Amino acid sequence: MRRWVPVVLLGLVGCGSERSDLLTVAQTQAVESVALLTTYLGSVPASFGKLASLQDQLPSFSFQPFGDCPHISAQREGLGARLTFDYRGSCQVPLAFGEPVSGAVSMAFDLRAFEGEVGFEEFQLGGHRVAGAVALRPVDRRLGRLRVRFANLAVDQIGWLKGEAALALSLDGSLTMQDGELQLRDILDSSYAVKVSGLSFNPWLHGNCVPDGGQVVFVVPLKMVGIDSIEMKVRFLPETPATGKVKVLAGPLGPFDYTLEHVVRKVRRTLDERRK
Repeated sequence: MRRWVPVVLLGLVGCGSERSDLLTVAQTQAVESVALLTTYLGSVPASFGKLASLQDQLPSFSFQPFGDCPHISAQREGLGARLTFDYRGSCQVPLAFGEPVSGAVSMAFDLRAFEGEVGFEEFQLGGHRVAGAVALRPVDRRLGRLRVRFANLAVDQIGWLKGEAALALSLDGSLTMQDGELQLRDILDSSYAVKVSGLSFNPWLHGNCVPDGGQVVFVVPLKMVGIDSIEMKVRFLPETPATGKVKVLAGPLGPFDYTLEHVVRKVRRTLDERRK
């Protein structure tokens, strides 16, 4: 059984250093890819986040359509119901760094088993088409507390993910994700087994779905004698959605200050658009 030896890695990531530029290319790519996919891990459930506000309509899901962005409607289907969160018309909601959200999210809900499945109808987040399905099961019959399973969820030009997590939806549009185990694959076809804990998202506060708390843990392969992989941790901070700053740990070394380049680019582009 191979073990990774800290002394060998001192020259790789720097002992006691706070410089993120001492991470390897593979580690940097992994941090960026996993963090980017984690943002969409928040954006997708945020698209049906107003589900929490429908608790009073249980168990019939009988209500008048409401809302503009999204427009929410329901119809009975036998012993179940179908909910639609309609973003058609290019809604300007803070799920995609200020870029339009379009299409619709449709939820088929079995009122007997009290569980549902979410599908996507030409749904796009900032021009990135979302395909696949999300199964959800309310905990204690509460729509704001769910167990979700992402089934081969693909985000065009971003990546692919599957796995399960506990999800809590709040009436203010924020959400948290706990106890998640997922498989993420980026557009370079690099795959990561990721554990998520305490992830928090607040798109209506920050204007995007970059996490502002919690962490993700994953393993990055290494090509070194006697060492085949290293565990990485990325810790999100309250300022991450605005600055891209996170803390990164490589094995027992760190934490290192790191700035997510994809967040900086998107925030800068959003600011440039507002100045026009």
